[in-house]
Amino acid sequence: IKNHVAFSDDLKFLENASRIIYISRNPFNCMLSKLDHYKYEGVNWVSKEDGFVKFCTDFMDNASKPPSQTSDKLHGGWNYHIQSWFNAQLDIPVINIRYEDLAEDTAAAIGKLSNEIGWTFNHEEIEKAVDLASFNLIVSMEMHELTNKVPGMFYSEKRRKVFMEDNSLRFVKLGKKRDAIKILPVEMILRGKIVFYEGMKIAGYR
Repeated sequence: IKNHVAFSDDLKFLENASRIIYISRNPFNCMLSKLDHYKYEGVNWVSKEDGFVKFCTDFMDNASKPPSQTSDKLHGGWNYHIQSWFNAQLDIPVINIRYEDLAEDTAAAIGKLSNEIGWTFNHEEIEKAVDLASFNLIVSMEMHELTNKVPGMFYSEKRRKVFMEDNSLRFVKLGKKRDAIKILPVEMILRGKIVFYEGMKIAGYR
């Protein structure tokens, strides 16, 4: 079962879970990814002159808040999300895989995950899985869904409208790990290092 929610005691699917695979992402990259999602869904204010700074400021202000206290009422802040899973009192293991490690060397990250879980996939099977998740293949899947209005991973009517009007916007667009540090203002990075410190420590970010 795949989901984006923070841990809570009323997550019924945990009753049948044998382990949790938690995919973390650098908070600065996560922040800009969420900004993109707002654009995809037609949230106009984020594209205005002061929208970028306002969004990033709100993201940091909400870093340690539970879902009920954040604007979307869904996920909770970045720190809160990570801490909710890693501090949860569970009888099953929580295995952390960093998004950046998946992007850097997908086969190695999957191999490590396979070993930790106790799967017996060999090198050829892992390489085949990597090939089936290639950037070009997923781009073609996205375009198929958008063009043909096929419900799936990428299609929604709002996204389709935004994507077709602006070719620079796509859900699948880089095919490599993002480096938000290179484009964010220095003062924003310094504040973020303080704000996200606890979550970054848990997930192994510097």
